[in-house]
Amino acid sequence: MNVWIARAAFLLVLCGILTLEAHPGVLFEHKIQHKNFTLYSQAPLGPDAVAALRRAAELVGFSPIYNPGQKYEIYVANSGWMYLLLGPDFGVKSFARTNPFDKIIIRRCDFGASKCYSGSTSNNERELPGLIAHEVTHVNIRKRFGYFAEIALPAWKKEGVADYIAQSGSFQGTGNGLVLSPGVAVSKSFEYYQYRKVAAYALEDKGLSVEEYFGGNYDYAELLAQAIRAQGRPGPGAEL
Repeated sequence: MNVWIARAAFLLVLCGILTLEAHPGVLFEHKIQHKNFTLYSQAPLGPDAVAALRRAAELVGFSPIYNPGQKYEIYVANSGWMYLLLGPDFGVKSFARTNPFDKIIIRRCDFGASKCYSGSTSNNERELPGLIAHEVTHVNIRKRFGYFAEIALPAWKKEGVADYIAQSGSFQGTGNGLVLSPGVAVSKSFEYYQYRKVAAYALEDKGLSVEEYFGGNYDYAELLAQAIRAQGRPGPGAEL
């Protein structure tokens, strides 16, 4: 009997969590809307939040896979437990997550500075409008190509295109190169910077469509080498 009670309790908790992930708006008092974008927060949202949402919409508007009929919901957790509940983020210290119900959950942000923050100890901030555009691009990839197809895409393709649309990232290096100086450790942030530059090279220089880029059997190392050659002599780091 105790086993059945434990199982029933577990299922109830699981159902409650899934319900909150599908409808997180019940936990947020405040919201603002711009076009098909809605931003939710537990604290009041002022002009800075409106400006960030407008800029994010502008960035996404240039995306070749943007769907103006799709509604986007963005939730600012600004709380560790809230982010864990709605994200969830189990140890990866991400800036944001798009959960299985296409709800975008941001870990923490400062609307006045238009910045958001990850749980990492370095390269742990990026522009808020860019982050929103990045996560919205993941939603658009899911809607265009399918949920499981988006999961199956290699990170260098989907994350590269997402940061390409965002026109920004979290890498805090200097210079204009795609190759770090000897002895400088390669971070996840720098890898994402490279993914973005490779996506830009493929979509702009090579003239590929997003469909061709995602569907093609391309070698990442070769594309990166081509992007480096196209850029010219590598600098000492990379810029946002």
